[in-house]
Amino acid sequence: MFFKIIEHGPYRITGRLNSGASAQGVSELGVRRPKSGKGDNRIILPKKYNTIISGWFRMGLKEKILAVIAGPHVSAVATISAGKPAVRFMVLSGSDDMTLIAGTMKASRKVEHLKKNPDVAISIWSGKEFTDPYVVIKAKGEVHEDLATKKKSWNPMFEKYFKTVDNPDYVILKFIASEIEYTTPDTGAMDVWKRN
Repeated sequence: MFFKIIEHGPYRITGRLNSGASAQGVSELGVRRPKSGKGDNRIILPKKYNTIISGWFRMGLKEKILAVIAGPHVSAVATISAGKPAVRFMVLSGSDDMTLIAGTMKASRKVEHLKKNPDVAISIWSGKEFTDPYVVIKAKGEVHEDLATKKKSWNPMFEKYFKTVDNPDYVILKFIASEIEYTTPDTGAMDVWKRN
């Protein structure tokens, strides 16, 4: 978002413009400025946005996390190799049960790492603005080679890399989150979800 919410009520939402906000973007939102002195970068959002933003305020922690991880996202995934972290980018898809899956090659280093040590750390950023939320995840990784799991997790984008679902070199990685930190950079707030 190009603005930060600083006041939220049932009839009025006031925000403060971020430095990168354009006049055109502000105009397209239909916002107005409060009557105040020059140099005031506050804005007032139209009532039509109240339902959307009020809904966001009412979202529980799990729902906010799912808004970041659900569906395919480019993610930084760190495994352990010889006692040291090894990180790479992967496309992970998150689910309601706070697990994430990815397809990969059976001979990849990450598969070798996970078979020796299943502990992983994952980070996913939700958007385009520096102020958008991100998550840091502690999880256990599993390697699934059975055809049933591979079929269930198959995605058409995998065809480019694995050709067919029954390719023996294609395996599924499943990451089961034990703890997820949800951070909102513009406020510095961090909430932690833990698996019971």
